[in-house]
Amino acid sequence: MLPAGALDDAERVARSAQVLLVVGTSGAVWPAAGSAAAARRAGAHVAIVNPHASEIDGEAHTVLRGTAAQLLPRLLG
Repeated sequence: MLPAGALDDAERVARSAQVLLVVGTSGAVWPAAGSAAAARRAGAHVAIVNPHASEIDGEAHTVLRGTAAQLLPRLLG
């Protein structure tokens, strides 16, 4: 269980983001998986980093296939 208010906070932050980086998720756990769609509707660029297809790939502007260990150092370095 997430702390009380955590999902509300995450949704609020997703709606105000310019870029949302989604890392290592199947996109199948709701309501958290809805953050990508909320961010995109609000105008954010959504990028997914995952070695496999996810249920929310369609919400992404950019999908990068690989693990977080492989790709995050290159993205954030």
